[in-house]
Amino acid sequence: MSALPEAVQTRCAGHSELYTYAGLPGRSWAERRLVAMRLCHGCPLLGAPCARLAMESLDPGHMVWSGVPVPPKSRDGWADRNRALAMLAEMAGHE
Repeated sequence: MSALPEAVQTRCAGHSELYTYAGLPGRSWAERRLVAMRLCHGCPLLGAPCARLAMESLDPGHMVWSGVPVPPKSRDGWADRNRALAMLAEMAGHE
């Protein structure tokens, strides 16, 4: 797994509770996506670096990665979860 350089100050560092899927306001995945994009705006790891970390994670669910909210595994949320993971894979350069 890739480690973050100590000097890199990410927007989420020390504030992981703000970056949980359940903590995002919004009723739909699309509404949560807009909030997640605002949360991550300006982060130096936004894009491929953060997406790669998400893809290397054992379970990237429940969190926001690179402005993409990843729902937890659930019977009802598979379509949104798959959409989120596909977006992150594309950002990370994994096809």
